[in-house]
Formats: sequence, structure tokens, C-alpha cells
Amino acid sequence: PAPASASSTAPPLPTTAAPCGAGLDDALLSGTGCDAASPDGCATRYVLIEVLGNGRYLAPWERGVVRAGVRKELRGSAELPLAHVAWRVVPVRGGWVRLLHVQSGGYLRLVPPPDPVQWVFRVELDAAAHGEQTLFRFETEGGQPLGDVSGAVVGHVRSHGQRAFGGGAYLNWRGDTFVRGHGSSKGGGGAWAPAARGQSTRVRLEAISLRELVADAARFAEVRAGCVGEPCGGG
Repeated sequence: PAPASASSTAPPLPTTAAPCGAGLDDALLSGTGCDAASPDGCATRYVLIEVLGNGRYLAPWERGVVRAGVRKELRGSAELPLAHVAWRVVPVRGGWVRLLHVQSGGYLRLVPPPDPVQWVFRVELDAAAHGEQTLFRFETEGGQPLGDVSGAVVGHVRSHGQRAFGGGAYLNWRGDTFVRGHGSSKGGGGAWAPAARGQSTRVRLEAISLRELVADAARFAEVRAGCVGEPCGGG
């Protein structure tokens, strides 16, 4: 992928789904009114996004660049905290939402032209600084607003981007683990255009509960305790 923009506020992320980042933090609960000790009454939505082009989960990697790179078979293993592939759905207006990556606390953003990393999806700590570039909508296979995701459903993820992307662009699988906001081929002028809805933009959206996230984080409690060194002794 292209190098990160120098002006990015992307959080520093591990290159793998490190169990040391498997705890419950602000990205999971802040502002929700939910309590990890009583998760069943939580109305906040969390989703997993599987890119059907390669059957892998969407998650941030180096420098906050988002890729479809996490193998499904790792789910439930000692290598993959569920928080690494989980996104908190934050309603904004009119069916548009922000997608907050649970493990890193970064918001999904589609970077517009003429930025050096244009058309790349990445996570950013400051959603407000990027406006509509951080607004997304889940749609059905036919392109209708999906609303709440219940269970698992095949659909698409569309960016808002009325100004930046000429009416929006879809999250588009471009081969290997790469996802972009542009189409799969350049236009007549040799420039990329926003990705239209199609076979390569299909994703599987799976709703997960706070209870599942809490239970999964508990699996890594002992590992996380070992991630923090003992304090230096006094004298």
C-alpha cells in the first residue's frame, strides 16, 4: 500500500492482532451507557466485516491502513482478539454512521484525491477533522439502506463523500488483501473513479454483541497482564 500521509492522525497499530491489545477500552464502551459487567442490556451495535472477494475480515494494519487481511479461521484462536476485527457502529444522521475500530480506537476513513494516499481506507483518531470522509452506510445487495444489521447479511459498505467522491464510493476489493474506494479499472481519462456497487464490493456483515466482546477479551486477561512489565523497585 502507499505510505501514510504525513498529516495523518492514524493511531500506531501492531502489524498483527496482538493479544496485548485485547482489553476493553474507550473504543468499546465510551459514550454508550453500557457496562461490561452487565452487557446484555447494551443497545450499541458492533459488526464484523468480511470482504467476500477473499473471505477475510477487515481490520487496520501498519500505519492505520485498512486491509481485508485477517483469516476467518483465526476467529476464536489464541492469535486473534475479537476486538481486532470488530467495529462499533456510531450513528450520525439519516442512516449514515461512523465505524470505530474497537481495538485501536480509530475511525474508518476513505482518503480522497488529491491526498498522496488517495482512495485508501484507513483509521483516524479524530473523526471530526475529516468530516464526511468518515461517514458510511450499510446497503443491501440491491443498494438500499440496510439500517440495523441483525445476524449476518450480505451487502455493501458505501462512503458518504458527496463532495470528495462525487456522490460516494463503495469499499472495493482490489485483489490480495487490498481494499480501495476506486473502481477496478481506470476511466477514459486514465484516472480512477469512485467504485460503483458490484461483485467486488460485496461484504458479509455480522452483528456481534457486547457480551461476545467481553467474553472474548476475558480469554486474553492473563496474556495482557504479562504485557505490562513490573514496576521498578524503590530504594
